[in-house]
Amino acid sequence: MKKKIVGILVCMLLISTIALPATGTINNKNSVENETSTNCPIDKGWYWSQSYTNYAPGGMPDFDYAQDNWWTIVDRGNGIAESTAVGDDIQVTEVGEPVDPSTGVVVAPGPNCDLDSSAGGDDLALRTYCHAVSLANCLWWFDSKYSNSTGYPGDRKDYFPLVEDYGVGDDHEPDNAHCLVCEVANWLNITKTIYIDLYKWAEDIEGWFKRAGLEKGFKISEYDLPTFDTISDAIKANKTVILFIQIAQVYEGDCYCVQTHFVTVAGVNSDDLKIAISDPTFDIDNPSGNDHNDPQYVSHDIYDVKLGSPCSNYPNIKFWLEDYWPAHNHDFATIGYALIIECINEPPSTPTIDGPTEGKIKIPYTFTFNSVDPDDNDVFYDISWGDGNVDKRCGPFNSGEDFKINQTYNNKGNFTIRVKAYDTYNEESDENTLEVNIPRYRSENFLWNQRIFKLFPMLERLLSLLL
Repeated sequence: MKKKIVGILVCMLLISTIALPATGTINNKNSVENETSTNCPIDKGWYWSQSYTNYAPGGMPDFDYAQDNWWTIVDRGNGIAESTAVGDDIQVTEVGEPVDPSTGVVVAPGPNCDLDSSAGGDDLALRTYCHAVSLANCLWWFDSKYSNSTGYPGDRKDYFPLVEDYGVGDDHEPDNAHCLVCEVANWLNITKTIYIDLYKWAEDIEGWFKRAGLEKGFKISEYDLPTFDTISDAIKANKTVILFIQIAQVYEGDCYCVQTHFVTVAGVNSDDLKIAISDPTFDIDNPSGNDHNDPQYVSHDIYDVKLGSPCSNYPNIKFWLEDYWPAHNHDFATIGYALIIECINEPPSTPTIDGPTEGKIKIPYTFTFNSVDPDDNDVFYDISWGDGNVDKRCGPFNSGEDFKINQTYNNKGNFTIRVKAYDTYNEESDENTLEVNIPRYRSENFLWNQRIFKLFPMLERLLSLLL
């Protein structure tokens, strides 16, 4: 989708004034309700990004960008670069040269994400990576959703490839959140320039999914000046939403953007017009002082939503937040852009079961299972044999490939085989069952019984009547 908003926008204080864009919007409604999370307020009308007890117990993570030396040096206002890059930092604007007013960047922190340089002259070091943090929240949340539901941080079992271990020993240890943000920042080239090009941001994120082998299962949609209904419907459908916020001031009756910021949506209340966000900067509802790398610590800060536009010079704005960042004496914040990520993967078909329905004890029998995945993903099987034995996550097998396995029953009785198929996204199929009868008599006595019945045919008839 072609965007008319400013193509290159910075996640930091802009010394120069950037006008809010006046563009249209695209609606994308899908009112599917998801299960509310455990941190949902008592108030009716709230929908939250689902919480997952394995790696996202607080719902949408709330990682913080105020960590270590995650700084960038920008021009404070004289328009000339006065800082020199050291270490692996990147000299974006040469010393003594004019600074690009649309970004203000003089020195970027480089691949290690930490700033080694010091600000010189009137230059200023500011926090950065709100765009990387907001995306990392979403990636961690999806990875938790599709990983093993019984997993826990530190189990060293990576069931889903969207988030990997970046050097701490486990993909969901709290220390890995810091590494994930740095990995995302490098992937988006933020560490080299600190600004992102919204024209290709979605393309870069798609590249992340492709690298993980998940490009077929996820869809990324972009919206200029989205409606609040668009955001609400996405959260209700268990999608993730990143908002680009433009913090505005009014001057002589017109609105001007003085700062830009990225946040992740954690919940919405369509009835009362409220929104909850995981903010890389603030922890208003849970000011624990923790950096929130541990996703059980979240601060889903709640704001009132105002519909329409507060700006006569930009009437196409669809909704805004009146009280955002009140300590900075800004007038309000408008929503200029939204990026919505959803999983479009379909579960595999109900598995077929091919095998005997009668048998003898202590004799192995072969059963064949087959499931077709509509997205051509690999398939796994969970099988309960009805005798207390269970085989879990057998696989992977190609979609439509026969899976053959032997089963031996050591006791007589009727047994119900139950099977479900799972794909690489941990989406499960409907269950299929097969009844298996193991007769009351022992197999080793079968031939002896037959000889007796031939000698005494009336005995076989009498026993059939008694049994």
